Amino acid sequence: MKVIFFDVDGVLNCAKTANPCDRTYILDRTLVVRLQQLVRKTGAKLVMSSSWRHEPNAMRVFNRSGIVLFDRIGKGSKRERRRGILRWVKRHPQVERFAILDDEDQYFEGLPLFQASPRTGLTADLARDLANYLNGRSPFTPDNVITS
Repeated sequence: MKVIFFDVDGVLNCAKTANPCDRTYILDRTLVVRLQQLVRKTGAKLVMSSSWRHEPNAMRVFNRSGIVLFDRIGKGSKRERRRGILRWVKRHPQVERFAILDDEDQYFEGLPLFQASPRTGLTADLARDLANYLNGRSPFTPDNVITS
């Protein structure tokens, strides 16, 4: 099984995301579609690591987006996301390959991080690099954080 642990803010919304009603929880339709295409290309399961996983209103917005979640990591702060991801992987021995899609990097040293920019979110180039990694067409080394 392939897994993408993903954040929402800075990945599925960004500085360019239109928010005419000034909503707290908003998704960028272009970025959502890009993530859906990435899942189709890789067959990866989506596991939410975003703080949105704790907020019922945020989850309602997310569930209406059409993205299918496989799971969410357990409760914890941003600092504990790394530990939550590693615990999740350990509890699921069928995981062959996983990646982290996030706009922050301070907690993920040594892990396969594909870092989006909060200015642009999930770009086509970053999605392509992530698909190549998950499909085994490119290696990942801990010293090589992939950024958009």
